[in-house]
Amino acid sequence: FMPVDEEAPKIILTGMDSLWAVNPSRATWQIAVANTYESELEDVNFNFVTGAVFNPEEGLGIVAIDGNNHVVELLSQSEESWLGSVYWEIFEQNMHYQGRTGSNTEPREVVVSDFTGDGKLDFAFLIHDRVLFYPQL
Repeated sequence: FMPVDEEAPKIILTGMDSLWAVNPSRATWQIAVANTYESELEDVNFNFVTGAVFNPEEGLGIVAIDGNNHVVELLSQSEESWLGSVYWEIFEQNMHYQGRTGSNTEPREVVVSDFTGDGKLDFAFLIHDRVLFYPQL
């Protein structure tokens, strides 16, 4: 993802219990923890993250997904650290469906864009064989 601020990191990597920010345009890389985030949700380990500017006044936000527990958490950046602003369990399960069930981690893909044309960012999640849209109200 590409944040608005050109000096900001351009790649977010997930670790076992933290997020790492890397700026690939620098001539040399060095390990330095600028800030970290550990979810307060029990047994949540993020395996997919993407950035989005939900509110231009707040700057870059992060959509973090734990595909094993089917949890989405939105993070916003304060001056000192990342803050969890909202989370929800996103999982569609049809006990009678006998077809393809998809991957072990669901949702396995997310796209953040203005799908409704109202100027607000919405979510599209790939889950099993479906795309679920979550419009921002």
